[in-house]
Amino acid sequence: MTLYKDITIKNFRGISELKLEGLKSVNVFLGKNNFGKTTILESVFLLSGMSNASLPSRVNTFRDPAQSFNPLGQIEYIFHNVQLQNKPTITGILTDKQYRSMCISLSDTKTIQGPIVRNGMLMSSEQKVKAICLSINSDYGTINSDGKIVNKRSFKCDFCTYENGQYSQDNVKGYQEFLSAQYIASDTSAFQISDELSSLIRANRKDDVLELVRLFDSRITNVEVLPDSTYIAFDGVDKLIPISMCGDGLKKFLYIISCVAGRKNKVLLIDEIDNGIHFSVYPLLWKSIINLAKKNEIQLMITTHSKEVLQELNNTINSENKDDVSVYTITKNKDDVMHSYRYDGENLKTAIYNHLELRD
Repeated sequence: MTLYKDITIKNFRGISELKLEGLKSVNVFLGKNNFGKTTILESVFLLSGMSNASLPSRVNTFRDPAQSFNPLGQIEYIFHNVQLQNKPTITGILTDKQYRSMCISLSDTKTIQGPIVRNGMLMSSEQKVKAICLSINSDYGTINSDGKIVNKRSFKCDFCTYENGQYSQDNVKGYQEFLSAQYIASDTSAFQISDELSSLIRANRKDDVLELVRLFDSRITNVEVLPDSTYIAFDGVDKLIPISMCGDGLKKFLYIISCVAGRKNKVLLIDEIDNGIHFSVYPLLWKSIINLAKKNEIQLMITTHSKEVLQELNNTINSENKDDVSVYTITKNKDDVMHSYRYDGENLKTAIYNHLELRD
């Protein structure tokens, strides 16, 4: 199983520079509001798809799901202090000594060859039109025993939006992405749940989720995905209940479990895992996702504001999984310099026992 081991983030959103070292299978990020916890997840998402130049313009929709995809609209907000000269740079070292790095830049408006579109129809591709292009310059290679990068290779990919509303994206040749990342925002939609469950049903693995959902609510007898939505069958209720009519806690729990039980070998990014879930469910949630993540070889990166979530994670840690957990407190001093303080499974127990404040 290949995991991120160390990540460095520079000039991305509110983060001028932040290093995260000693990442494990399960990683939890704590800190005050606007201290960059969500930005960390977005950074990992981008780095895991560094050959896709459209991703930087899509991460803004994670924060506002109602926002339609607007190529390069509001893209300046991913640059630190909204200054385009502060080029976001994200670097990662993986457990198998692989190295990867990406740097994002935005060109000034320039004139390039582009398509002519009238009434939705392509009329010609031989007109010069103005465009703004987002570029990703990426490097990848291997870290040798001396800590040096060897077999280093590079590529560049562009995502351009034209003044006529069209856009284009480069396909990177000679590079095959082996990492996969999935982002779970703090809010969950019925469509997202149906999409994940459909994949599990096609793989004949619905029972993996149904067993855990029954532990969440013993009245649940089945989960069905129909063309229009996901439906829940409750004992003693004649009709199926659409998931949209169920509580936020069930929706969030079902979605998270479906994602962890789904496609294997990926990085799963969960923002505000406690949002919408009652504290009484935290023990079941932690036990479920830690076990499923290990089974499916998934690396988890999670943010939370909840002390209760942290306490229940601590209660879930045992001799078998204590080496699989890292907890990071993200801090910022008066000069806006950011630091991360790491606790492993054993240190976390000691810190909580001694009532140390882990969230500041």
